[in-house]
Amino acid sequence: MTVLPITHRVPKDAAAVAPPGETKRRLRLDDDASWIVLAEANAFLWPGYDVHPVPGRRTWLYGYVGRGLFATVRHKLTDLLQNAPPASPVDRSA
Repeated sequence: MTVLPITHRVPKDAAAVAPPGETKRRLRLDDDASWIVLAEANAFLWPGYDVHPVPGRRTWLYGYVGRGLFATVRHKLTDLLQNAPPASPVDRSA
């Protein structure tokens, strides 16, 4: 599973996507400007100790981002990964 952070910090480069207001409301995020940071993607084994269900609910699903936003993020992340220099994975299991 790959997860991407969402932040209020203005991105220092173009490797981020601003989620639309409708998506932010559906995900119960605030109205402040925010960005999905593509350059900080994290991969986890599913299921695993890094992924937890939504507090107080019996689901891992935090919300639906919508096909358009998902396609935009997927396309930009794919481009970023295909054009990035090779990187070594970090083993955080210890």
